[in-house]
Parts: sequence; structure tokens; C-alpha cells
Amino acid sequence: MKPVIGIVPRSDFDKELNRSFTYFFEKDRRCFLDFDAVPYFITPIDNVDYYETSFNCYPLKNIEYINTILDNIDALYIPGGLKYSKFEFYILDEAIKRDMPILGVCLGAQMLSNYKKDYSLDTINTSINHLDRDKDYVHEVSISKDSILYNILLKDKITVNSLHRKCMSSNPLFNSVSYAPDGVLEAIEMKNKSFVLGLQWHPEMMYSYDNENKKIMEFFIKKALEYKINKKELIYE
Repeated sequence: MKPVIGIVPRSDFDKELNRSFTYFFEKDRRCFLDFDAVPYFITPIDNVDYYETSFNCYPLKNIEYINTILDNIDALYIPGGLKYSKFEFYILDEAIKRDMPILGVCLGAQMLSNYKKDYSLDTINTSINHLDRDKDYVHEVSISKDSILYNILLKDKITVNSLHRKCMSSNPLFNSVSYAPDGVLEAIEMKNKSFVLGLQWHPEMMYSYDNENKKIMEFFIKKALEYKINKKELIYE
């Protein structure tokens, strides 16, 4: 039995072609295949340009479609990227209501940090280069012992990669459980939910060479499989 991982898309604009596009990362697809899960790309179907259209300037008309997708996935993965949309926040809201396992990385973690509050991201101005694409390891993070992340790793410090310009701000719905040495917030966990984790770094890029980040991905897949089994049991009760 393989869990189905719903992956929200990202949007961008190609100046050379003068057109916007919606995309998914190949590294995400291959990551979940490596963990024996099924990657499922959640494609927006409302007739709007998800890159050019402002966040609150379009209605969500295809709610039934979105709920059908959520009925058929076992976890939600929110990837990094440049911009997120109203569509993704609706998916996130419904997934949280279902207590579905959720993992957000980089921009996905920043999206989680803005859930149910005014939009806010912190600007980074420190001695650490948090946008370093050339290094497998960039900086250390400390991890609160009173956290799911610590229970996964059994370590209060690990070293991570870093590929972001902005960073998360605190949210009262979440516990802040990890920080970089310069005080940048690196991980959040939603209170009173089984598994909603936001990581400012990229475990989906590190699992092949780093055991700690492999454990994070394994735990996410484990929670997805548990959700799938429990959902099936509820259907056939």
C-alpha cells in the first residue's frame, strides 16, 4: 500500500517567451518515488493566471474539484518556489481541517507561517548567507527538545542547506521549534495537530546524503500511510 502525496504547484513568468507557467519540481517527484510513495500533482483549474493575478482578485469556483482531490490524497506537500496563491491556501485550510499530514519547505514553510494571519515575512540581514545554492550544508540549526522534530531526530542540533531570501515570522497557531545561530526561524509545528511541519530548509534535497533529513522524509511518509489506513478503516466501518 503506497500513500499518495498531493503536491501543490508553483507559478512563474518567462520573460523571453512572454508567458507565465505553472510547474512542479522534478526533485520533488523523484524524492517521493524514492520513498515508495505516489506523487500527485494538484493542478489548478480556475480560469485565471496564477502568476499575474493578485492574491485576492479571483474567486475559487471549483471547490468540489479541490475537495475530490483531497479525498484521494494521504498527505499534502507544499514546496519551495517564488509565489503562492489563494488556491493553495484553500487546499491548506481543508487539509488542516482533515488533520492530514502536511510538510511545507522553504516558501511552503513561509506559507504555513502566514496561515490565518496577516501576511508577514521577515527580511534576513545577518552574517549567514541563507541563499547558498552551491553548498550541501550551510549552517547549523538548534531544535527544541519539546517538539515532534526532536522526537524524529533525537538531536538538538543538525546542519542544513539554505536557499531562501525571506524567512518565516512567528504565528500563534504554531510552535517555533528551530532557529539558526543568527536567530532566523527554521522550523514550526502546528499546535493540536498530528503532523503539520514547516521547515525553512530542504530535506527533499538532502535525504540522499544526510541521514537526519532522510528520517524527516521517512516520518512524513509514515504519517501519510497511517492517514491512508485510518481513512480506509473509516470508510469501511
